Amino acid sequence: MARMFCNQCKYNLRGLTDHVCPECGAEFDPANVETFSKYGPNVLIETYQKVEPAIKLLAFIAFALLASLFAVTVVALVCVGSFL
Repeated sequence: MARMFCNQCKYNLRGLTDHVCPECGAEFDPANVETFSKYGPNVLIETYQKVEPAIKLLAFIAFALLASLFAVTVVALVCVGSFL
């Protein structure tokens, strides 16, 4: 049996006796490939979209820590230089 996913919500339609997606109600015809998709949801993209805010937050924290480390280093060098 071919892979069949809802065009609207990507629900797995394989094995259904009714030709209506139980998830979103979209109709499909197993004999007409234009009424369904052969490709399911892209798990990698969906996972990335879920973790993207956390990745951005971690990148911001890392940048802030590096910037503060740089500032502390510059201040320390200026202070040491003024004593020489």
